[in-house]
Amino acid sequence: MLGVYDLLTSKGYAVFCDWIDAPEAGRSQITPANAAFVRATMSVSDTLLLLDTQGADQSLWMCWELGWFDGARARVAVLPVLSESERYYRGREFLGLYPYVELDADGRLKVVPPVVAGPSGIRIIEAPNSTGFDSWRDDPSDTMRPRVVGGYGR
Repeated sequence: MLGVYDLLTSKGYAVFCDWIDAPEAGRSQITPANAAFVRATMSVSDTLLLLDTQGADQSLWMCWELGWFDGARARVAVLPVLSESERYYRGREFLGLYPYVELDADGRLKVVPPVVAGPSGIRIIEAPNSTGFDSWRDDPSDTMRPRVVGGYGR
């Protein structure tokens, strides 16, 4: 977490991480006051990067934050945090709805659309395969969400 926080702030992004920026918020307990604090913080943010770590699914807040931000702002991406032994992001359940952020060979952030499989299981890759993080944040029409293809939703 600290490495991602340092990376993003070193690139000039304003980053909010509750346990760094507001440790007194007491988010270990789900209360209406804590939820109001989280909602107020997210309401002044333009992007949510969900850090998918090995322990992310244990979070009491992850699904609620993701759902609130997706509905309110729609600018959501997954930033996978891989262990030293992992080479590729594995994805997880509904997080596959969102693009993910990675570093390119030059250390720049890029946004990659989620991998989508058609009804036959064939992977569908749409162009562009990625876009710069700032371009993605600045284009309100480009959420990089997977399109519905034949056979889905029936």
